[in-house]
Amino acid sequence: MRGLVALAIAVTALAFAPGALAVGELSLTYDAGKITLRAADGTTIGTTTPPGTAIPAGNYEISFHVASGSPLIDIEGPGISYVYGEVEDFSQVEQLLPNSTYTISDDNTVNGPTLYIQTTSQTLPPAPSAPTPTGAPIGNTRVVGAANVVRGTLRTTLGVQTSTLVLSGKAVSHVAAGRYRVVVRDTSAKEAFTLARTGHAPVVKTTAAFVGTRTVTVRLVKGTWSYGGPTGRHALVVG
Repeated sequence: MRGLVALAIAVTALAFAPGALAVGELSLTYDAGKITLRAADGTTIGTTTPPGTAIPAGNYEISFHVASGSPLIDIEGPGISYVYGEVEDFSQVEQLLPNSTYTISDDNTVNGPTLYIQTTSQTLPPAPSAPTPTGAPIGNTRVVGAANVVRGTLRTTLGVQTSTLVLSGKAVSHVAAGRYRVVVRDTSAKEAFTLARTGHAPVVKTTAAFVGTRTVTVRLVKGTWSYGGPTGRHALVVG
């Protein structure tokens, strides 16, 4: 394992209280097929060959930005199977476990590069405690992560045909716009599953040879969507 690279990783607190969780900051930019990952001080991290740049384990807020293109960013590793298929800037807190290797790739780019990062046995330092505020609150109070709330989990199965999406135990053909966790149980070794807005690249997909369960968190924007395999597709109205 390579030595720990000296990175200035900003550490913040999720709560103004002693013992608050430390959260490191990473930024991920996608631009026309190129993925760039940077630490808080602007240092580029991640290598195209394993084991990758070494960073401390811990919770990281990963900020996503798409400069151009329509990516399907796939982050895989112990405890994480996350796909980002949104065009808006967005941040997500993920836990990187100690002594692990994580990969970052674009599922929409054939033979595209894969970035590797590795975590060491070291963890992020504790977040400093902020003083307890006194007096009346001033202005609005920002709720951490409120904009990234997941509305619910949509489930479907791809077999001979694709089953209708189910939300909270009920089949749905119309959902409100927002972020959802999509769980696809793919039992077909011959067909691929996709979920896409009309005229746009898929935000969820499997390969024809894949058999298993795929979980993706995506933002569904207003419009008409379709999902399923090459045959027996369903419509989903978002709005």
